[in-house]
Amino acid sequence: RQAKPHLDIIQTGIKNKILKPLPAEFLFSLINSHIYGIDQYLNSTELSGPKQKKLISDSFEILWDMIT
Repeated sequence: RQAKPHLDIIQTGIKNKILKPLPAEFLFSLINSHIYGIDQYLNSTELSGPKQKKLISDSFEILWDMIT
């Protein structure tokens, strides 16, 4: 129930050929796992603010390339 709005957005992205034609639930899982993983990593390291921002930016570019 909580994921439905996100799944709808992902489904729209698939329909509009922005996202790869994969099951919306799978893409949602990849995105959530990525966010959780970044959060866990950042909480376990002591990176400066600029290094954190760079890591987040780089990792989301990788994610975007993977799902588009």
